[in-house]
Amino acid sequence: MKPKIRFPAILWPFGKQQKSNKSTGNESLEINTIPHPHAGAYMLGVIILVMLAVLLFWQAACNAQARQQGLKIGDPVPDMLISKLINYPTTSAKLSDFKGKLLILDFWATSCGACISSMPRLDSLQQQFKDRIMILPVTYEKTEKIVAFQQSNKFLRGLKFTSVVEDTVLQRIFPHRMLPHDVWVDEQGKVIAFTEAWQITAETISRQLNGTKMAGVMKVDAMDYDSRKPLLVNHNGGNDSLFRYRSIITGYLKGLPSESSLKRDTLRQFIRIKSTNGNPRRLYTLAFKELQFLENDQIINRAGDQLTFDPTAVDSNMTSHFYCYELDLPGTSVLLARESIHHDLDRFFQVRTTMVEKDTMALILSPLSSINPGEEPAPDIQISVNVKQPKIANLSPAAFIEWLKASNSRLVLIDDSGKIPLINAVFYKTTMPLSEINQAIKHSGVYLAYKKIKRKQFLIVPLPAEYNRSEPLTY
Repeated sequence: MKPKIRFPAILWPFGKQQKSNKSTGNESLEINTIPHPHAGAYMLGVIILVMLAVLLFWQAACNAQARQQGLKIGDPVPDMLISKLINYPTTSAKLSDFKGKLLILDFWATSCGACISSMPRLDSLQQQFKDRIMILPVTYEKTEKIVAFQQSNKFLRGLKFTSVVEDTVLQRIFPHRMLPHDVWVDEQGKVIAFTEAWQITAETISRQLNGTKMAGVMKVDAMDYDSRKPLLVNHNGGNDSLFRYRSIITGYLKGLPSESSLKRDTLRQFIRIKSTNGNPRRLYTLAFKELQFLENDQIINRAGDQLTFDPTAVDSNMTSHFYCYELDLPGTSVLLARESIHHDLDRFFQVRTTMVEKDTMALILSPLSSINPGEEPAPDIQISVNVKQPKIANLSPAAFIEWLKASNSRLVLIDDSGKIPLINAVFYKTTMPLSEINQAIKHSGVYLAYKKIKRKQFLIVPLPAEYNRSEPLTY
C-alpha cells in the first residue's frame, strides 16, 4: 500500500507537478502537489509583504538616524512625555500641552555659569509675556540637587521657575555640546531656531510673536569636538586654517631643510616667521638679530641644564638639540613679531634671556690715522705671542686677530681697522708689552688700543624659583 500525502499548491506555488517515490522499508511514499489556481496572486502578495517589511525597516532606520542627529529647523517636534517637572502644576507634561505658545527650551546645568546668570532675566521675560510664551529650562541633573541649588545660589534664590529635571528625552532629539543651548519651537510645534541664552530678549520674542522670522546667526554645536584633544588638529573643532594667531614648536623633523624665512602679507595684514631644523641659537636670532654677530664668549649661558644653546659639538645625536618653529601673527609689526618669538622660546625652554651691554676692556686693532694725540696712553699690558710662529707675513687684519686670540684667549680682541694693507711683523719673545707689539706692527699702518668699550652679551638664566613651585591648576 502506498500512502499519499497531498499539499495544496498554495504551500508549494509552482505550476508544475512534482512526484517523488521514496522507499521506506516495505512501503513506498508518494508525494505530489495539486496546482492552485491563485498561486500567482499568492506570490505577488508575498513579494508585496517583503517590500513593505523592507520599507518599514528602512523608515525605522531613518527615524533612528534622525533621532541620533537631532531635529533641525522646520522639523515638527514629536509629542513626547516630560516625566519630571518642578515648580509646575503637575509633575509631568506632554510637549503638546504647550502648543499655541512660543516654547523656548533652555538647556542648562548647575556647572554652567552663563546659564545661571541668565536665569533671572529669562524669568522676567516669562512674567512679561505671560501665557503667550513658555520658557522651559531643561537639565539632566537630579531633582534634589536642582531644588537645593535653587535655594542656595545667589542668582536663583527666591525664583520659582519651572524646570525639567533628570531629562533623558529632550537632549536626544536636541543634541548639543555647549550650554546654554536654547531651542525655539513655534506655536504650531515646529523648530524655528537654535540660539544662545543672550539672544533671548524681549525684542526677539516680540518679533517672533508678531510673525517675523528669526534672523541672525544660529547656534551650531560641533558635535564631533573633543575637548581632550588639541584645537583644530585633525579638524577637531574646525578646519586648521581657522586660526587667527598661532605659534608652533616641534623637535627635529626629518626631511625638512634647515632654513629660516619671513613672509609679510600686507594685503591680509599678516606675518609668518618660520625656522626649520635649527639649533636654539638660530631660533633666538629670529628675536635678536644682532645675536648672529656675537662671539661665543658673548653668550653667557647660566642655564646649561635647561638649554643647550649652540650644540655644535655636544654629542653625536645632533638632532636632539634641533627644533622647528613657526609664528603666525596678525598685523605687520616686525618688532611685535620679535617680542612674540622671544617670549615663545623662553617659555618653551623654560629660561629667561636678554641682550645686555657691559663695560669691557678690549684690545682694538685700529688704523694709525685714528690715534688721538690728546688721548690718555693705554696701560702697557703684557701680550702673549705664539713663538712657534714668531714671524707673520701678509696676514689680513681678521687673521691677525685670530693669531693673537690663539695665545690670549682671555682678552677681548676686536678688529676695527677698516681697509688697510696686509700685516707683516716679527716677534722674538713669548710675552711682550703692548708698546712693543705696536712698534712691530706700526709699519703695516695699524696699532692696538686697549680701552673700555660697551660690549653686548646674550644672557641666559634659569627661571626664578617661584616658577618651579607646585600649585593647583585652576582658573
